[in-house]
Amino acid sequence: MKLFNKLPVFIICALCVQPATAQYIAREAAAKAEVYHYSSAAALYEKAFRKRGTPANARAVAEAYRQLRNYPAAEEWYGRLVALPEQDMAQAAQDACYYGLALQQNGKYEAAKAQFNRCRSMPGNNVPAALLDNYIASCDSAVAWQQAPRADVVTNAGALNSMYTDWGALQQNGQLYWVSDRPSSRRKHFLKFSNGNPVRTDRYGWTANNYLQLYTGSNGDSASTRLYDHNGINSLYHTGMPTLSKDGLEMFFTRTRYVRKPRKFLEKDSAYSIHIETYSVTRTNDSSAWGTPVPFRYNHPLDYSVGDPFLTADGKRLYFVSDMPGTTGGTDIYYTEREPGGAWKEAVKLGPDVNTPGQERSPYIDENGHFYFSSDGLAGMGGLDIYMQENATGRPVNPGPPLNSPADDFYFMSSYFTSNRPGGKGSDDIYRYAKAAAPAPRPTPVPAEKTDTAATTEETKIPDPLPVEQPIRIIIYYDFDKWNIRQNAARDLDKLAAVLKEKPEMYIRLNAHTDARGPKAYNRQLSQKRAQSALNYLVGKGIDRSRMTAHGYGEEKPVNGCTDGVKCTEGQHQQNRRTEFEVVNK
Repeated sequence: MKLFNKLPVFIICALCVQPATAQYIAREAAAKAEVYHYSSAAALYEKAFRKRGTPANARAVAEAYRQLRNYPAAEEWYGRLVALPEQDMAQAAQDACYYGLALQQNGKYEAAKAQFNRCRSMPGNNVPAALLDNYIASCDSAVAWQQAPRADVVTNAGALNSMYTDWGALQQNGQLYWVSDRPSSRRKHFLKFSNGNPVRTDRYGWTANNYLQLYTGSNGDSASTRLYDHNGINSLYHTGMPTLSKDGLEMFFTRTRYVRKPRKFLEKDSAYSIHIETYSVTRTNDSSAWGTPVPFRYNHPLDYSVGDPFLTADGKRLYFVSDMPGTTGGTDIYYTEREPGGAWKEAVKLGPDVNTPGQERSPYIDENGHFYFSSDGLAGMGGLDIYMQENATGRPVNPGPPLNSPADDFYFMSSYFTSNRPGGKGSDDIYRYAKAAAPAPRPTPVPAEKTDTAATTEETKIPDPLPVEQPIRIIIYYDFDKWNIRQNAARDLDKLAAVLKEKPEMYIRLNAHTDARGPKAYNRQLSQKRAQSALNYLVGKGIDRSRMTAHGYGEEKPVNGCTDGVKCTEGQHQQNRRTEFEVVNK
C-alpha cells in the first residue's frame, strides 16, 4: 500500500518536470538567438520542441533556420508550424507567408502561391498586399522562365570552393579575390561581449563556422589558394569582399571589429549588435605593402552597416550597401562621389527601380556600363536574384535561369557569381557564368493539352491612341484548368506593362474567361483566379494595383459556339480560355 500511495506523487512530479525542462531549454535557446547564435539556437529549440511541441518552439526553430538560409530545414519547420493550432491570427498569417517563401526558395512555386494566398485571406493579416502580390507574381514568372531557360552556361568553380561558405570572386590583373569561412590556422582567442555570451575569434556564433576571411589565388588554381595576409587586411572577425582601383593601388573592403557600446555609470551590459564597416587602403606600386586602413566616412558600427563597396573604373564614384536611416527596405544601394581633394560627398540613394522594401546587395558595373545588383524585393525566382540595368533610366531586368535560381544568387562580377543553390560543395559556392554566343530560340513550353496555334502565337497589336472602354488587342491564353501565366502570355503582359508605364493616366479592367467544360460555379472561380494571376503579374512589373480591376466571367462569354453540350475541338476550347484587357475611366 505504501508503494501505491507514492506512485501518484511520482507521476505528478514527472509531469511537472517535463514542461519545466522544455522551458529551461527554450530559455537557453532564446539566449543564443538574442546574440544571433542561430546554429546553436536551432538545435536547442528542436530539443525543446521534442519535449513540448508548442507553436512558439516550432516557430523559433523555423526562424533560426530561416536566418541560417537553410531553406529545406526552414520549409520543414514552417510546414510543421502552420499545421499546429495558433491563437494569434496575425502571427499565423506571418507564418504562412514565411512558409510560402521557404517553399518558393526550394522551387515549389504552386505550393508557395497557395501559402501566400492563404496569408492574404487570414484574419489579422498585416503582411502588405503589395508584397504578397510581388511574391505571387514572382512564382508565375519563375514558372515561365523555367520552361524556357536561356542558353547561357553556368558551372561550379570547383577549385575555389570548399565544404563551407565561399563567395565573391573578383578577378583583376591575373589574381582572384574571394571570401570564405573555411577553417584556417588563426590563433584562438576568447573575449566577453554584452550579456556574458562569449565572442570567440575562432568561431562565428551565427553559423558556428570560422569568420569570413579574404582569400586569393591565381585564376582558380586550388594549389595557389591562400589567406590574403597583407598588412592586417584580414582581421580577427569578418573581412568582406574588396573592390580595387583600375591600377590596383587602392582597395576598399569590409570588416567587423570589436566595439564596446558606451554605457552610463553603474548601467549593466545588455546585448547589442556590431555592424559592418568599410575601409580603404592604398599603396605606391603592385609589390609594395598596403598602408594603414582608413575608415569610410559613413561607418557607424553601433547603428548600421556599410558594405559591398564597388569603385567605378574612373575611381570617382563608390557604390555601397547600407541599412542606414532612410533606407527603403532591409538594405539599399547608395553611391557617393569623390571631391577633388579626396573627400567623399553626401551619399545618394538609388531610386525605386532598384531599391525596394526588400534587400539589395552587391552593386557592380561591367566594362559595357551595365549595372548589376541583387535583390529579393523584385519579381524573381526566389531569395536574392541578380538583375541587370542597361543604363541609369532603364528598368532592371531579371535574366532568369540558369543565372538565377530559387535560392540566393548574388555578387555577380563579370564571369563569376555566388549562389547557395542545391548541388554545390558547401553553403554558398562560387559559379562561373558564360553568356551564350548568340541568342538561342526559346522553345515553346508543352501545355497540359493540345492548343490552337493560331490563338497562342498571334502577334500582339497595341493600338495608339487606345480606345476607351474597348478591348485592347492583348489576349492571353491558359492551359486547361490552369491559371498560371504561360511564357507567351508573359511576353504579352510585358508589352502591356510598358504601355501602362508610358501612360500613367490609363486604367484597365482584366476580363477572364473559361471554356464550357466543368460546373458553372467552378468556372467562375477559375476565371477569377486567371484574372487575378494576370493582375499580380502586372503588379510585379511595377504597375500600381489601384489602376487595375480583375473580373472573372466563367463560361458566360465564349468567342465561339462552344457552349454546354456542343462538341468542339481542343483548339476551339482554347480560344475561350483567355483574359482580355480593356481601358476604363478612372
